[in-house]
Amino acid sequence: MKELREYAQLSEWTPKNSNHRKLYDMALSGFSRQEAREVFQISDNYFNVLYKEVKDQLADGVLTNNFRNWDRVKRIQFGIRKQYETAMMLIGTGKMAAGIPLARAAVRKAEKNGMYPIALELSRKLRRYYSTTAPDLKYYKYYTEKQWFYNQEVQWELEAEDVFFEFGLQLRKGTPSPLIPERLAELAEIPAKSNRFHHVRFLTAVLYYQVKRQEAKMLATCEAALQHFENINDLPYIIKFSFYFRAIASHLSRREFAQAETLINKSLIGPARGKHNWQIIMIHRALLGFHSRKPAIALDAWHKATKLPKKFQTEQVKERWQIVRAYLELYDIEMPGKWRLNRFMNSMPVSSSDKTGNHLSILIVEMLHLLKTKKYEHYRYRCERLEAYIKEHLKGKGLERPVAFLRLLQCIARGGFQIGHIHAKSKRYLQTISGSHPSIGADVREIEVVPFEELWRMAIGFLTPKT
Repeated sequence: MKELREYAQLSEWTPKNSNHRKLYDMALSGFSRQEAREVFQISDNYFNVLYKEVKDQLADGVLTNNFRNWDRVKRIQFGIRKQYETAMMLIGTGKMAAGIPLARAAVRKAEKNGMYPIALELSRKLRRYYSTTAPDLKYYKYYTEKQWFYNQEVQWELEAEDVFFEFGLQLRKGTPSPLIPERLAELAEIPAKSNRFHHVRFLTAVLYYQVKRQEAKMLATCEAALQHFENINDLPYIIKFSFYFRAIASHLSRREFAQAETLINKSLIGPARGKHNWQIIMIHRALLGFHSRKPAIALDAWHKATKLPKKFQTEQVKERWQIVRAYLELYDIEMPGKWRLNRFMNSMPVSSSDKTGNHLSILIVEMLHLLKTKKYEHYRYRCERLEAYIKEHLKGKGLERPVAFLRLLQCIARGGFQIGHIHAKSKRYLQTISGSHPSIGADVREIEVVPFEELWRMAIGFLTPKT
């Protein structure tokens, strides 16, 4: 049924037949195939026939969609693909008077928009046409040169993809090969025009340096990529976005807040308000506020994101902004409505079903709120469970900074909530934190939403010395 839901998102077809409509509505409502079959109370064979009829009609409806609601670049690309398919069908059935002019127009558009595989296939058809069907030396030479050019661009794209796929496979098996930088250097010397080639080349380098924890090289590569794509028109936003958000995260980690803010403002120009990429950049805007000690910026980002229509509020998105609000509640900021810790902890369905331990920020903000509300017995209980969490999810993964902060939280309980005793136990963990950079990423469940240094100052401020 997921298959039908995805077709329905792109298809112009809407069912009128009652059984087709019933199955269509069930798919959109989240029914499984088995649940739908039980509702219909028909044989498996008849249900499969009904399912196929709806799927085929939806598939046909995709090709009649003009995608008026898509962004301009996507509409152009889909239009070129439709021209390509139409030209190939006309030429394949001998309708040359209509097919050849359409193929020539599609070649020009495909080249202009960097869709070289399509341009290559059509140029082959045109070269053959002008050599045998309607011989014309001028056009034959023209499309021979074009075919060579497109073929070279496609081959270079494949070379870049080979390095990317090789890197991904090696990463799955363990450590990436030390030959990857050498392969990347070779790609950098290729004079390709293809945007796809350069996107894959830069992205592979960024991911390699990220895995190797070479922050400066990773950031320099992101900046080089953004510079390369700066003045290219009709570029899919995702190409720049993949470098924007990594560069923003790097600047925030290095406490270069002015540079991070500049990139955030630039990157918000592209995505539609409320869409996934817009949400990620707004999360980084909230992080900018927290890390630059200007929580009003984080509050503004939270307000803008949570006031959007419900269609943009997926469970995952809602959880991310609920985490941001939980951290905002640690500050002396007036927030709408009454916030409760228990309600927050029970409203995390995505995180609670995640067994990989990617909820560090939730664990930390819970403990800070327990301190703020003086629930020391509950805090002690949470501290006892921290050891198992550290061993299972953090140890041996190069995450010394979050481990050190969790140790600091344990020091509060071990010091009997007395500030003097806590300071004596916490010195070495504070040294670890002060000598490292925060971890910033797209997922606020597993990063420092607020710098650990700031959270530690809050934690000490929440404590009242015992008499």
